[in-house]
Amino acid sequence: MNKKITPKEIEHVLKETADKIDYANIGLSEQLGAGKLNAFAAISKIRNM
Repeated sequence: MNKKITPKEIEHVLKETADKIDYANIGLSEQLGAGKLNAFAAISKIRNM
């Protein structure tokens, strides 16, 4: 694992790997942040950095 990853990089990875949920919340599109946290995808991405 990359032990030198910055907090800003962690934030970016969490947002980038989040599962989009706009389709399940019609009328709230683009109002629910980046989506649902996908910890598996985020950790997998960080391991490959």
